Amino acid sequence: MKIKVISSQCNGCTLCIKKCPIQAIELQDKKAVIQDACNFCGICISICPQKAIVKSIDDEVIAPVTNQYWVMIEQKPDGEIDSTSYEMIAKLRELNSSAHITGVFLCSDSSNQDNSELLSSGADEILLLHHPAFQNYNPLLYTNAIVPICKKEMPSIFLFPATEMGRDLAPRIATELQTGLTADCTELSMDAENGLLIQTRPAWDGNLMASIICPIRRPQMATIRPHVFPLPENVARECTVRVEQIDHITNPPEKIVERSSIQSSFPDLEKQNIVIGIGRGIGTKENLALVCDFARSIHAGIGCSRPLVDNGWLPHEVQVGMSGKAIAPKVYIALGISGSVQHLVGMQSSEYIIAVNKDENAPIFQHSHLSLVGDIKKMLPVIKDLIEKKTGQ
Repeated sequence: MKIKVISSQCNGCTLCIKKCPIQAIELQDKKAVIQDACNFCGICISICPQKAIVKSIDDEVIAPVTNQYWVMIEQKPDGEIDSTSYEMIAKLRELNSSAHITGVFLCSDSSNQDNSELLSSGADEILLLHHPAFQNYNPLLYTNAIVPICKKEMPSIFLFPATEMGRDLAPRIATELQTGLTADCTELSMDAENGLLIQTRPAWDGNLMASIICPIRRPQMATIRPHVFPLPENVARECTVRVEQIDHITNPPEKIVERSSIQSSFPDLEKQNIVIGIGRGIGTKENLALVCDFARSIHAGIGCSRPLVDNGWLPHEVQVGMSGKAIAPKVYIALGISGSVQHLVGMQSSEYIIAVNKDENAPIFQHSHLSLVGDIKKMLPVIKDLIEKKTGQ
């Protein structure tokens, strides 16, 4: 697909040049010409008074939509499977109950691989790609292993977790397959008319939600934010394992000598049942220390919105939101957080949300299960009492 100018209709008004957000249109011989930098946003099409700018598919054949879906199953360095993989499988099953879902998993030794967890993932099939070099993640090796099989079988959909690995690997594979990729999706749906996957993600700094399709090329690819979909419960589905020995790649020249965890004074947010999210409504840095002590007293993790990281009050590792982490604790307590879209995408999957804010019209109250209007310091004893009753502590 591309955008082109019908020269006979263009009058050289330059309106499209002025409105193009990335300066991808030039005037040549008094006619607008689309440059290679065009990202197909379509603004020029909508504002051209002569209707001289159109989308063109040329002679490219539209690939068919099938029920063959792939999901990348990611294994963390400690051997744990990233739960986002299971969340994606469950979501695809919800969208299309008749789909054949394949979980793609790379390992260094298939003979010693414990497949019990993979078999209960909810997928119909596990495609096990193995090679000794897969002991540690290497983007080039993983790409070279996956792309040939994907070209051969050409699934209709291929999803990746929006983790460090997924964000690195997915665009490499999409480039090799010459297909589109939507990054950091927070919602998926299906077009009932044509079966295309509608991939939704925040855009323009979170001020709007963009719904994106890939109408021509396959597979339809996307990375999915962790914890935006619920984990499946009581998965009971017959699943088979297909092993593929990868012979066409060689061991990388580099090797990992040592691996050590990053030391932090803050507990891992993704593993906390209770998380306190702190916003700039907390007021002062002294109040921050008070809230941190309170969090420890109720055994809660500490998260925050972006302003506190920008101010240097808390590290980026505890930031929750679009440019931070996505979490889904049992209880999320938002203290002094207004409720911008940028923050909501990181905590909206929490089971129970308590919000405290002086502003009774704060947007966060539209998403909370319990809304408390008032001074944060005065509300902390109330919250502690609620948590103790809820948890029996």
